[in-house]
Amino acid sequence: MSHDVTRTENRRSGYATFLSMSKCCVWLESGIFDLHYKRMGILTKGPIKPAEFAAVLKRLGLHDGGILGVGVSGEAKSLASLLLLKHALGKEKIVAFTVDHKLKDGSTVEAGEVQMKVARLGIEHHIIPVDWNETGSGFLGDTKDPPMAKKTRVAYWKAGAAARVRRYNMLARACKQHGISSLVVGHSLDDQVRVGLSRLNRSSGIEGLAAMRMAYPEVPYSSSPAAKHIRLLRPMLCFNQARLEDTCREYDSLPHDGPSNKLLFLSTDSTGHRIEGDTLVHKEKGTSIPLESYTRFLEHMEEHRLAFQGKVQPLLRDFTLRDPPTGTCFLQVRADRRRLREHWINKPYLADRVMNHVVSWASTTHEQAPWAIAANFRQQVLNYFTRSGSPEPVTGGSVILCKPRTNATGAFIWIAGRSPMNGLEMANTPITMQIGDRALWDGRFFIALNKPSIGDADGTFHGIKPENLKFVVRAFTGADHQSILDRMRTGPQTEWNDQVRSAVDNYWSKMPPLVRMTIPCVALLQDNGDRTYVISVPSLSVNLEPLLVDVQFSFANHTVADEQRSEVGFRMISN
Repeated sequence: MSHDVTRTENRRSGYATFLSMSKCCVWLESGIFDLHYKRMGILTKGPIKPAEFAAVLKRLGLHDGGILGVGVSGEAKSLASLLLLKHALGKEKIVAFTVDHKLKDGSTVEAGEVQMKVARLGIEHHIIPVDWNETGSGFLGDTKDPPMAKKTRVAYWKAGAAARVRRYNMLARACKQHGISSLVVGHSLDDQVRVGLSRLNRSSGIEGLAAMRMAYPEVPYSSSPAAKHIRLLRPMLCFNQARLEDTCREYDSLPHDGPSNKLLFLSTDSTGHRIEGDTLVHKEKGTSIPLESYTRFLEHMEEHRLAFQGKVQPLLRDFTLRDPPTGTCFLQVRADRRRLREHWINKPYLADRVMNHVVSWASTTHEQAPWAIAANFRQQVLNYFTRSGSPEPVTGGSVILCKPRTNATGAFIWIAGRSPMNGLEMANTPITMQIGDRALWDGRFFIALNKPSIGDADGTFHGIKPENLKFVVRAFTGADHQSILDRMRTGPQTEWNDQVRSAVDNYWSKMPPLVRMTIPCVALLQDNGDRTYVISVPSLSVNLEPLLVDVQFSFANHTVADEQRSEVGFRMISN
């Protein structure tokens, strides 16, 4: 298949047929890949050579050193990564972490055995125990475990994928505490194949078919503040299980794989394939394809992903404007109905990817938005130019695309933001805090309350020391808007009052009504439960009590736009 995006688009009907699950399975099982790659030879066998691993480190940008955090649970892939990193970088450049999830009997004993094994290598090691008590749910952030929603049942975080996310959160937090900016996890080529086939079964697009990346600029799908500053690395993606086991034996270190390892979350493989040596075998049909052929397919999908990315990034730069303080994204489309066919908004292979970025930016979740939502948003914009009548707002997941406005140049501006909160969300999103706490509000905004840097250090608020006060982070409402205006109107008429009034009024008048009440404010929580007295609206840079508390604020999804450009995709390392 051509790597040129334009030609790919011109042949998209045939490409879509290829990507359909049934056709893909026919291609995989018919041996077509085997014919195409019959001269490529078999996968390398035996222990991983230092030169091979050095090439991986260079690809990941680790050839210049730097301390690495390594997640270790005792199986071959994590142990082999630890051994190879020690040999390549030195033990002083590595800090190992083991999460004792306490979800299986014997996990604490297993973690202790891993610690002794790592200690024999002379590598610093820390066990991270999980606290599953309600009081240790960690929704306030770095003071305990990484944050989770206050009202979320703890049982949810003990199940399946959520438990894995929580483990990543804790590893990221441990790295941050030790001043480490990169976390190594031990996903292998076997894991890569399983993920790729699973996405193939779900009829994923190119981004999914390229499977796991070798490096992410941050720990993905995580709600932890620390995860935003920790790079995730997968140096073992190029090596299969057999080679990882051979590597462990080469260094006289015995791995512990399989269900008897109480630290592992075992894969639930529903792809119908199993790996036997250098071959992928269908469990029921008995058909097979060479493992190397499928890995080359993954590499080609990565090349296509990069080609699409090269086309999409200029569109994001020229036609979207992301506003971190409000968590909204502005989409500009200037289209001539007579020439709409040639416009990028009418090309799904480009427009859907632009919309996916827009949706991911405004979303309350940390997972990639379903492509169906992006396609629906793109169709809504397209309908505006092809149908008469006023368009209606459209929602998808936790995001809403508001009606368009025209700017001074005649371009149409759509605003995507967090969808309006319902009554249950309004009740569940508030977070109680004190000075010194950090929180993730609504899955989108990090809030930290600190002692003020100005004023009297021994000052009080109506006789109460600031550190003894309680605050609540909640949604900014119409009542708050009016209350602030009234306070500014009745107070001394100063330049500061005018600036506050202007900031609040400007936001309220220019932001669509459906997304106005989706930014946070910090209010004083009084003894009688009243929480109407607003202290700060950080999205608008408004702090009404600067002598009482210093509010630090950032948008959790601020890296969404840059993530793909910083990723390192999958590629086998040549000998």
